[in-house]
Amino acid sequence: MVRADIEYLRTINLSELPLGIRMVKGSLLHCLSDLASRNGLDENILKAESEVDCYGGFDEGYPKGSITRSEGRLLFALIRTLGLSRVLEIGTLHGCSTNHLAAAVGPPVGGSVVSIDNKSDFSKVGSWIVDKVRDQVKLVEGDLFDVLPSLEKGSFDLIFEDSAHLEETTKFCIEEGRRLLAPGGWLMVHDTLCTTHVKGVRCRDRVLKGIALAGMRKKFVHYVIDDSTYGMGICRTSC
Repeated sequence: MVRADIEYLRTINLSELPLGIRMVKGSLLHCLSDLASRNGLDENILKAESEVDCYGGFDEGYPKGSITRSEGRLLFALIRTLGLSRVLEIGTLHGCSTNHLAAAVGPPVGGSVVSIDNKSDFSKVGSWIVDKVRDQVKLVEGDLFDVLPSLEKGSFDLIFEDSAHLEETTKFCIEEGRRLLAPGGWLMVHDTLCTTHVKGVRCRDRVLKGIALAGMRKKFVHYVIDDSTYGMGICRTSC
């Protein structure tokens, strides 16, 4: 149940958002149907793959800052449906989203996840990653401003960005993400509509501004799945 008394858990309303934001709000199945329609995907396969995913999220006991289970299921379903094998995660934190991503690229796909984080106590990063998928994950310690430029152009099929939620980090991740993605790759940004404050400014205001500064405002569709209070921006790019 969504808690209205905690700001970052308040229900997201379209009327509160900047004009022109494309938001899709509804059940996981509704959001998968919209994702399929917009991108020429098979809706039935997406929905079937979402049922295979078995990992949890913030709404099922994972620490604060984790994605919800439904958001994880969408990630898993998209990767499995398209057979994507090369995934970059920017912002590991506890490893909730890493579990969903790594499970999706695991057998029979045989892919891998590169996950970046710069926490000072790196031993705690990824502490919730389960043993079953750990072999699919390469944890990288470092600042994203240093690590991303060192990665090879076109070396990933999907990028999931969930880092500092600042204008400059969001803009940089998107700009570098377009370079790092193979043609037709997918760029996903978490917390695009969240009201949590980062350095005194709402997370969504910072992230949406970063997306706009990167020239990608009209490219993203923001999904609010099963009343998640975070929001996930998704776009497909051929750059």
